[in-house]
Amino acid sequence: SLDASSPDALVVNVRDPIDRFVSAFRWRLLRLCSPDDERERGKRGGAAEADRRCKISEELEEEERMLRATYRSDPNVLAEALCDDGDDGTRREKARRDMTRMGHSATLREWLDFLVGDHVSGIPTVGLREFWVVPLETPPGADDEPQFERHVDRLLLSLLRSKYGRDPDVMRRIRRTFDEVNTTVGVGSRHSAADYYYQDESDKDNDDGDNDGIRNADDNTRQTPFHNLNSNTKQNSNANPNSNSTRAIKPAAAKTLSPLGECCLARYYLDDYRLIQTMLFNPEDYDTRHDAASTTKMIPPILPNAHPVLQRACSWGENAHHRYLCQRDLKSMIERRAKYLDVQQGSCRRVVKGDDANGG
Repeated sequence: SLDASSPDALVVNVRDPIDRFVSAFRWRLLRLCSPDDERERGKRGGAAEADRRCKISEELEEEERMLRATYRSDPNVLAEALCDDGDDGTRREKARRDMTRMGHSATLREWLDFLVGDHVSGIPTVGLREFWVVPLETPPGADDEPQFERHVDRLLLSLLRSKYGRDPDVMRRIRRTFDEVNTTVGVGSRHSAADYYYQDESDKDNDDGDNDGIRNADDNTRQTPFHNLNSNTKQNSNANPNSNSTRAIKPAAAKTLSPLGECCLARYYLDDYRLIQTMLFNPEDYDTRHDAASTTKMIPPILPNAHPVLQRACSWGENAHHRYLCQRDLKSMIERRAKYLDVQQGSCRRVVKGDDANGG
């Protein structure tokens, strides 16, 4: 519960729920020992050495058999099973249970259950004063990699300036600290928020423009710690796609989702998308701010009984442009799945069949 002893602020990473599912499925396949696995076996650890160590236990063996045998090492098989209405829905219900058995399977709604539900209405806004979201998303038309690290930089920049102002001595100490951390974790040429922390007044004057208060000189050399699900680049398959390592990439044999699989997952994660929508819009002024022609029109209804602090998800940043970029990424998650999230269009099979008939 939220009370006087709770943290003043909560920072949450939000990734598109479907992308997160596919990433988790692939990562569990990589981490769990297969029957003929020649890697060193153990019950825990080894995430940083996935090329030579795998995890196994009696419980993990059941998960491994489920992923490799039942769902043929293909996240799309599990995804489509979520819509299977044969055998009185038995396969569909089994698939829903199996979703919860897979590691890293907790939904966003489950993670934030203390901020949504009937119990929230009696919780005052004091206690948790700030709720900030750092999205991991690659919106259409943006760079070909997620903006996650830039969002982190912007958030750190805002927090550092809020606490320390523009004192150059403080900036130098912070930069040394970041340099030591960067050297330890091996992030290469990646710039930290400390590099952006101190700017002269001419830079400050431009903070409300496209510059967004962050240097862009070396943006092309920055590395992202997350894989791009649509990338065809040959990559190392031995690292965790959910980790913060710059070597973290997807398994090479990954398959894409079918339209039916994507729709089934969108419906399964409907509450997660509703929660993301809740972070974006204030229910009280939604109708006056968005008309039917809006590209950001609300597809999944906003969750009722949500703590009002959720609407501060993108309130961080040095200027309006920072906040816009955060909102843009959250909106992109909704818009990419919009045609599947509208349950009024009927079942997923009907929606997909309609797309096929229309050449979509």
